[in-house]
Amino acid sequence: PGATPDGALQYFARKYDELAASADLLEARLANPDVASKEVADGLSTLKEHVASPGVVGDIAALEGTLARVEEGIAVKRAQEAEVRAAARAAASEQREALVAEAEKIAAQPAASTQWKTSGERMRALLDEWKQHQRTGPKLDKTTESALWTRFSHARNSFDKARRAWFAELETSRAGARATKESLVAEAEQLATSTDWAPTARAFKQLMDRWRLAGRASRAEADALWERFRSAQDAFFTAKD
Repeated sequence: PGATPDGALQYFARKYDELAASADLLEARLANPDVASKEVADGLSTLKEHVASPGVVGDIAALEGTLARVEEGIAVKRAQEAEVRAAARAAASEQREALVAEAEKIAAQPAASTQWKTSGERMRALLDEWKQHQRTGPKLDKTTESALWTRFSHARNSFDKARRAWFAELETSRAGARATKESLVAEAEQLATSTDWAPTARAFKQLMDRWRLAGRASRAEADALWERFRSAQDAFFTAKD
C-alpha cells in the first residue's frame, strides 16, 4: 500500500528472487555428499509450501523446474544412501563373522595344546572388538545380530568351561603329586641317618625313580619339597662317602 507500481513490482520480484535462491541452495546441498537426503527433503517440503501460494513476480515455471529436479535428485540420493548402508551392514556382518570364527577356533583347540593365558586374553579382546562394533558400527538386522551373538557367546562359554575344567584337573593332579612327594620326602628323611649303606643307597635310587613319576606340584611347593628330598639324600651319601 502506498507504493508506486514500479516499487510494488520490485518488491514482489525480490520475493521471487529469495525463493529462487532457496531453490538453488537446495540443489547445491543435494550435490553435496556430506548432506543427507532427509535434510534436503525437509528443506524442499518447506519451500514447496511457499511456492504453492507465492505472491511473487518471476519465472514460476523455472522455479518449479528446479524443485522438480531437486525432488528427483532426492530419490536418487536416497537410493544411493540405501546402497551405502547395505554395503556397510554387509561389511559389518563380515567383520562380526570373523570375530565369531576366531572365537570358535580358540574354543575348539584341544585343552592339552591351549595356551590358556594367551587365549583368554584374545577372547577378551574379541569381546571388546564386538562391543566396539556395536557402539560405532552400522546396525545389523535383528536375525543376523542374534545368530552371530549366539555363536559368539557359545564359543566364549565353551572356552571358559574348558579352561575351568582344565585348571580344576590340574589342581587335582598337583594335589596328588604334592601328597606323593611329601610321602617320598618323609621316607627320604627317615633314610638319611641310615648306616645300612648298600640297601639304603638302592632305596634312595628307587625313591628318585618314584619322584620322577610322581607328577608336578605347583612350582613353589615342588621346589620346597625337592630341597628337603635332596638334603636328606645328600646327608646320607655324604655320610656314606
